[in-house]
Order: sequence, then structure tokens, then C-alpha cells
Amino acid sequence: MSRVADRTAAASSLFFLGLVAYAWVAIHHVMVAAVIAALVVMAATYVVRPAIVLLLPLPGAFLSWRLGSAQTAVGQGVSLGDALLLVATVAALLVIGLESRPLRRLLGACAVYEASLLVAVLASPTRAGMVEWLHRADLVAGSLIVGAAIAQSGAAGRAFRAYLIAASVIGASAVVLATKTGFSGGAWPFGLQKNFAGDLLMLALLMTLLPPEHLPISARTLTTLQGLIGVGLLATQSRGAMLGLAAGAFVWAVTNGRMSKRSPLLYLGAAVMLAVTITSLRTDSHKAKLSTLQTRRAFQAEAKAVWRASPIVGKGLKFFTTSGTTLQSDPHSVMWLTLAESGVVGLAGLIALLAGAITTLYRVRDPITKVAIALVVARFAHGLFDIYWVGGSQAVPWIVAGAAVVLAARSSRADVDAVA
Repeated sequence: MSRVADRTAAASSLFFLGLVAYAWVAIHHVMVAAVIAALVVMAATYVVRPAIVLLLPLPGAFLSWRLGSAQTAVGQGVSLGDALLLVATVAALLVIGLESRPLRRLLGACAVYEASLLVAVLASPTRAGMVEWLHRADLVAGSLIVGAAIAQSGAAGRAFRAYLIAASVIGASAVVLATKTGFSGGAWPFGLQKNFAGDLLMLALLMTLLPPEHLPISARTLTTLQGLIGVGLLATQSRGAMLGLAAGAFVWAVTNGRMSKRSPLLYLGAAVMLAVTITSLRTDSHKAKLSTLQTRRAFQAEAKAVWRASPIVGKGLKFFTTSGTTLQSDPHSVMWLTLAESGVVGLAGLIALLAGAITTLYRVRDPITKVAIALVVARFAHGLFDIYWVGGSQAVPWIVAGAAVVLAARSSRADVDAVA
């Protein structure tokens, strides 16, 4: 009994000291205290219901607010969505199995890309570069692992549904804001930057093409969600996201080879948005030099000059966040960003990542992997005209890809068992 009492007293003392330490942190560092509290809650939730922690990164992709910052879009620091993905990645690693050969191939493609980036990191070592190298590893490999774990836990349908519901709320908010301003500018729903919000809404529209067995939503409800999300995307006036939608819908049509009951409305919406984008680009090209189109061209010209100065390995990841460079922003083009940061070595790695992922997903030949291909292509297409490596919107396609290869394998085994 005395031994039990000693252990209880020691545990009580440690708990009390922990509370005192936490109180000190809460007084001097409110945001850090909030993060600690959130991590404790998530850890407790994982013990009780692991699937909840795993599915949070999908609806949490909209949480772009930075820890310790008032920024709501791309910026320095870790976003809430990044934090949720990191915690989910750690949780997934505790439960996931890597028996799936397509999953291993996807992770291998990511490893090739990360190895190519490591050359640039070592050639131009900075703290920002190393953090970004790890960040991209989590955005791709971490998302793949989380997606696979979600599918293995049987929570994929709930995760997809939660994402679409969150997207419909964001879309409805964008419509309300745009109505108030007479559609005179892109809507920022809940303070989310319009291109970031538009990107996530575009991905949500493509996710409505998921096979019904993996998306537990009635046809009528799904049509309503498509309407809210589609009009919300128009309200953001994100031209890059609209182009991404058109590219993703085209790729899905080519790989799928047939129409589904869920596709006509999406095709109509993609056609309308493509027309709106082309008209907007023509109008913007005749505006003053301060238009967003001219600004991005200037960024890309500066990135091209940076690449020419170091064509093989580039200037290092996130080089534009340090002083002494003419380019002080992401060039809003994944191609020129890659060349400026990591040169032709990094570009070869990016091509290996995307080509390896698309080839692996296509070889599975399942309807859900074809949707995953559309998401990867759509996100890349948007990245040709905007910032590509963004927490949240970059994670969504890879989460779906990781889940898709596991769910496709299960469907294949079920078909074999049915025949037998």
C-alpha cells in the first residue's frame, strides 16, 4: 500500500508542477498554450477514437490561420491545417500498414522528389529551407500516409463527407459576401484569401465525382452541395482555381471514359468557369500595369533571372524570404519556383513525383483512383499560375490518393471473393 501511495503522491506532484508550468506558459505565450492544449485534447481523443484524429486534416484544410500570426493566407509560420496534418501523420504512423504496393510506389516517388530538393538545401543551407523541406515531405508523404490510414480505419467516407460539408459552408459564405459587394471583387470567406478558398472549393467539386460507395451522400444532397460549392468558387473569382477545375474535369473524363450521373453538372460548371476565366484574363491584359497579371509576370521574370544565376541546383528553398534577393515573393508559378529554388535537379524531381503518382494511380484502374488523378492534375494546373506549395490545399489531393489506393485494393479483393 505504501508503494501505491508513493506513486500516487509522485504523480500528483508532477501533475501539479505541470499545471504551474502550463499556467506560466499561458500567461506569457497564449498561442503556445493554446497549441499545447489542443495537442493534449487530440492525444486524448486519439486514445478514445483514433479515427477522429485521422480525418481532421481534410476538413481542417481550410484552417489557414497561422500560429502566432494574424495572417490568413500564405505566409511564414505553421498554419492550423499544417498542425492538424502533422499530428495526424504521427497518429497514422502508429497504425498504418504498408502492404499496398501502389502506396509504396507513391511514397517512393515522394522520396525521389525530396532527395532532389535535399541537393538544393545542402547547397544553400538555411533554416527556412530545411523547414520547408520537411513541410513538403509532410504535405505529400504525410498526406499519403494519413489517407491510407483513414481508409484502413474505415473512416474514408466520413472524411470525404466532412470535407464537402465544410466546403459548402465556405462556398455559401463566399456567395453572401459577393452578393453584398455586387460581385465587384473576389470574396474572402471567413477571411480566407480568395485563391486559397477557390482552390479548396475547386478540389471539393472534383471530389463530388467520387464513387457513391465511397461518398455516403444522397444524390439530392450532393447536387445541393455542388451548387453551393460551384457558385462559391465563382464568387471567389479565383481564375487559377477555375482553370484547375477545367483541367481536372478533362483528365477525369479522359481516364474514366464514360459519363456518370454525377458528372453533367460538374462539366457544365467547368465550362462556365473556363469561359469566365478566359474573359477575365482578356480584360485584365488590357488594364494598367499594376494588374495582378502584370505583377505575376514581373515575379516570374525575376525568378527566371535567379534560376539563370544558378541553373543546376538553384538558390535554395524559400530563398526569397531572406534579404539580398530581388525576388521577395513566391513567383506564383510552380515551374519557375522550382527552377529558382532547386534548379533542373529539383524540376526533374518534381516531374518524377507527378509522373510517378499519376502513373501509379492510373495502373490501379479503379474509379476512385481516377478521381485522385484529377485532383493531382487540377492542383498542379492551378499551381502553374499561383502559389503551389500551400498547406491545406496541397494536402487534399495526396490524402485522397493515399486513401484511393487502399480502397481500390479492398474493392478488388471484394470482387474476387464475390466471384469465388
